[in-house]
Amino acid sequence: MPVKGQVIGRRITGEELKEWEKWQVRENKAQGMIKGTVSDAVMLDLSEKMSAGEMWSYCLNMHVRATNENQRNVRQALLSYDLREDVTAKEMAKHVEECLKTMAEAKLVELIFDSQERAGLFLNTILAQSYRIIHMELLTEPKRDRTWDKVLTIFNAETARCKVHPAGKTCYKLSWASNNHSLTDRRPTDLG
Repeated sequence: MPVKGQVIGRRITGEELKEWEKWQVRENKAQGMIKGTVSDAVMLDLSEKMSAGEMWSYCLNMHVRATNENQRNVRQALLSYDLREDVTAKEMAKHVEECLKTMAEAKLVELIFDSQERAGLFLNTILAQSYRIIHMELLTEPKRDRTWDKVLTIFNAETARCKVHPAGKTCYKLSWASNNHSLTDRRPTDLG
């Protein structure tokens, strides 16, 4: 005689059991990732949910992301970055990470930027004189090739150059030669 709430059905086969065990591993990982990223208060609500799918749906419904206010906040954040002169390679790498995080937030609030727009947004965060060489190098590329990947490649090369210099020293300087209206790259030989 079945007990109230008990489901009567057939036994699962060995193959079905293996598939269920694989699914259970993925389910546990998904639940763990969700639980690992929410606050304690949200965790209490999630404890009532039976699956990762239910947990995810709850989180999405609780946090409406694509509002005008959220989009405005992300745009402001993207426009507020300004990498100053004389930073270390470590600070340059942190700058990229922070910009990438904010660009990921942009996707969450449904602000979608193509590769060239991302490149332009990032270039606007490195306007100090010592980063002009990055802008100039990118300008030598055809317009279609001025992408996020290209900007990141150039920026990372400059970051690598800075790693060999002492902290607080500029890796390079550019100066405007007024007599011939051109930029001159002056890489110091002695930063000491």
